[in-house]
Amino acid sequence: MVAAAGGIAIAVPPISAFGQAYASGLGQMRVVSLADGSVVNLNTSSRIRVYFSSGRRDIWLEHGEALFDVAKDAGRPFVVRAGEIDVQAVGTSFVVQKLPDNPVQVFVREGIVRVDHADVGHAVTITANMRAVSPKAGRPARAAPIAVSHVAPQDIERTTAWLDGRISFEGETLRDAANEFSRYSDVRIVIDDPAIANEKVTGLYQTVNPVGFAKSMAVIFDLKTDIGEKRIRLYR
Repeated sequence: MVAAAGGIAIAVPPISAFGQAYASGLGQMRVVSLADGSVVNLNTSSRIRVYFSSGRRDIWLEHGEALFDVAKDAGRPFVVRAGEIDVQAVGTSFVVQKLPDNPVQVFVREGIVRVDHADVGHAVTITANMRAVSPKAGRPARAAPIAVSHVAPQDIERTTAWLDGRISFEGETLRDAANEFSRYSDVRIVIDDPAIANEKVTGLYQTVNPVGFAKSMAVIFDLKTDIGEKRIRLYR
């Protein structure tokens, strides 16, 4: 059974031997309340599986992006597995990204989390306004286990703009912006000219409105648009 209200879908998920599954569709953001009081916000095209036992709270982020607001329970660690990365917290708020062709990234909004690389036994502890990045797919983990950096509070806000149905850009290329929009819609923004693709983009845009974004870029950079059913071409 599925119901939708205000753009958020609420569903009774299936239960399998691997835990309870929750997923969001393309362009959909979904809020999931867990049995322990924790809350998970799923970004577009994301899927998790949840398995709680008397001693642990295990979450598998199979793909996509999720914000975890964790209820405190010192006796039951809350562990998110994304690829080879384990993220453990007791009571905190953090984002985990597992996107195609990208390393796993963890952003901490509040509290403290421990990030482990299962293959090499390397672990780091990060706190609010910090980021941990796993080795890039295909790169030897021992050469670059987990990279840690500080992140400005406003950058954390930009990273989680999707909670309000927005995408925030601050100097990204138009090429990267077009790729970001492809996460939320099956309408593709096509840019053949490298000079156009390398233009820098700044601003706040609706995740599910690639047409509006393309039209704005056309005005800003004096471009033309060719708008089809599933394709928008930007050119001079």
